[in-house]
Amino acid sequence: MQCKVCWSNEQSNENPLLNSCECDGSVRFIHFECLKHWLAQKMTRKESNNDQGKVVSFTWKSFECELCKHAYPYAFRARGRDYRLIDVVDKELPTNSEAPFLLLESLTFEKNSSRNVHVVLPELAAPSNCESNPDLHVFKMGRGHDTEVRVSDISVSRCHTLVKFNSSTGHFQLEDNLSKFGTLILSK
Repeated sequence: MQCKVCWSNEQSNENPLLNSCECDGSVRFIHFECLKHWLAQKMTRKESNNDQGKVVSFTWKSFECELCKHAYPYAFRARGRDYRLIDVVDKELPTNSEAPFLLLESLTFEKNSSRNVHVVLPELAAPSNCESNPDLHVFKMGRGHDTEVRVSDISVSRCHTLVKFNSSTGHFQLEDNLSKFGTLILSK
């Protein structure tokens, strides 16, 4: 057993050799850290701010094995431990357990082609643009260049959905912005 990237056969609890895809033979295994480093090279990070807070978006153009085209999961379980490939997203989450955030993933029809993860972080001390409800924080989602949460898909309207956070109740709400195809969510 050796890593198909660094060719080393050493492994530890922090950096095990994983069978991460459907490849076989001498290219079957890869170190966890080698895979994370390789995926980090394919990632772009974009931050958009408005007076309501900020949205940090992570995009991987390819989240699959280049040889067998098998999609990588976000996490692996090996030797009774969990290993997260996208722990870079965790670094954007608030350290204060009381601070609100919303984690969104854009799902595509070709699951292997790309992965998009958005972290919505409302600024609790920020003034709201909504005069009728000053506790309301609004983030636009769509394919338009002026949206905070950008989704690059032709079936998505320029301003498809509004992500609203009410700081007095502590709840997020998705509101369809009269889009042609509607807004579908899969919540967990």
